[in-house]
Amino acid sequence: MGFVRKTPYQHTIPPPEDAMILRHAAVILPLALAFCLCGCSGSELVGDSSPAASSQIDRSLWTPKQPVSQVVMSRREKMRLRSRYLKVFASNVGIRRPPNVALVEMGYPEDMKPKWAACVTSAGFDAQVSPDGIQVTVAPVEAGKRSALAATEWICTAKFSDDPRLSLAPTKAQLSLVWEYMTGFVIPCLNSQGVASEQPPSEADFVTSGGQGWRYPDIYLTRPNVVKICNPRVPSKVLLGDSP
Repeated sequence: MGFVRKTPYQHTIPPPEDAMILRHAAVILPLALAFCLCGCSGSELVGDSSPAASSQIDRSLWTPKQPVSQVVMSRREKMRLRSRYLKVFASNVGIRRPPNVALVEMGYPEDMKPKWAACVTSAGFDAQVSPDGIQVTVAPVEAGKRSALAATEWICTAKFSDDPRLSLAPTKAQLSLVWEYMTGFVIPCLNSQGVASEQPPSEADFVTSGGQGWRYPDIYLTRPNVVKICNPRVPSKVLLGDSP
């Protein structure tokens, strides 16, 4: 089955039960992914199991009622955090003397992950972006190739880096935005696709708990198209307040 590498800021979801495993995760605000990671507050299900008029739901049209203030960070600070992340990453995977690799692009994980996967694939490994567009899985390799794969992953991460602003601790406003996205888009979208989900917590409880209390249905492997349509990840530009 291979192994799961832990790296800074890695959000931990159960590894897929197939030939692909989680190998590299976005430098991402944990609460943007709270739906998939947190424990469940109960077993009550909401919504019916038949598609309805809400099947017209379009993620690209969703906007928060209360946008968050833009998260501001200087280029210098972004590069400092990137350097720190790469240093720890190298240490974790046993790269004693990481090479000097120039940054090609830094941006939202949704934009960086396809480029990261292409970079890894070009080196001879099998990398694929998950349906939510945030995670990347790499097929397991034999023991003799693991060092080469680790080095490739590091190099591709250095070339295509996620925006370090997403590694900052979430604000209450961001948590409220995540809750709004969950209850205003994700759950209705799942219902429209015939997928029942658990009863969400109140906004106050969700924010107070740091984003706990709801779990995205376990459909990543069985219904990837639904995951893509009802994406559990708040768009990074919205979460960072970059949207106009």
